[in-house]
Amino acid sequence: MPQSFQEVAAAEPDPDQALAIVFGLNGSERTAYAALCESDGPMSVQELADELDCALTTAYRIVDTLEAHRLVESKIIRDSTCQRSVYEAADPAVVAERMEAQVDQAYTDCRNAVETFATDPVADCGLFESGDRK
Repeated sequence: MPQSFQEVAAAEPDPDQALAIVFGLNGSERTAYAALCESDGPMSVQELADELDCALTTAYRIVDTLEAHRLVESKIIRDSTCQRSVYEAADPAVVAERMEAQVDQAYTDCRNAVETFATDPVADCGLFESGDRK
């Protein structure tokens, strides 16, 4: 669900919205990241599901999404009878640096596209199929 530049610029995003804009996280995923940030320690998927009041399968999907964006780190806890995975939020300062780098790259890419448009407005923009350009 990409937003237009005008929508993003006019929204004056808060930190929660920045996670949505940069990583494409939905509300549940942002809430889960916040819960992990606020937690006193790592959480299991079951604990996260309880915290979010959602199905275990939904919590697994959320954790998978957060892992894909490197917003959580998994750890294995072993005891005498079993082992289980727990998750903790990636350091928000590190996440913020990654977000800033992505925003900078998107700005650079957009600026380059504008410069290309200024010199040849129909170059590589898909307005014409090959051979249709006059």
